[in-house]
Amino acid sequence: MPKPIRLSTENFLIFGILLFAAAMRLWNIEHWTFTNDELSALSRLQFDSLGAVLENGVKLNDAHPAGTQIFLYLWTAMFGTSEIAVRIPFVLIGVLCTYGIFQIGRRWIHFNAGLIAATLFAGLGFTVTYTLLARPYAPGLLGVIWVLLFITKLVR
Repeated sequence: MPKPIRLSTENFLIFGILLFAAAMRLWNIEHWTFTNDELSALSRLQFDSLGAVLENGVKLNDAHPAGTQIFLYLWTAMFGTSEIAVRIPFVLIGVLCTYGIFQIGRRWIHFNAGLIAATLFAGLGFTVTYTLLARPYAPGLLGVIWVLLFITKLVR
């Protein structure tokens, strides 16, 4: 049975960093227009079926892995293609990446190193931008973080 979350300084700090990460990614999100890369991905969703998207939108016209394109096809079918609707899952993935960076720093070095790494990741313009865009960058980074955490668990 999982332990209940306790109120402690450490938990308060990481929660604050995660809120900061979310705020940095959500700040002014309604005024960000799509980048050309995102518009290209959204234009390749204009097919009647997932099979057609894979055949005509991914195999013929895209060098990226198909996972994000499949996700975008299903997501936009349910929630539409507004900037906010398309980017919200990538914002959440960016916040998960921030927590993963904290866990890596905590397990490899020290709790404080995890806090510092997560804070930097949460606020650097490069990481904020690339975990906000509806492209495979944020899911790919989350996959790398999961692999690192899994390898860390295996080694210990």
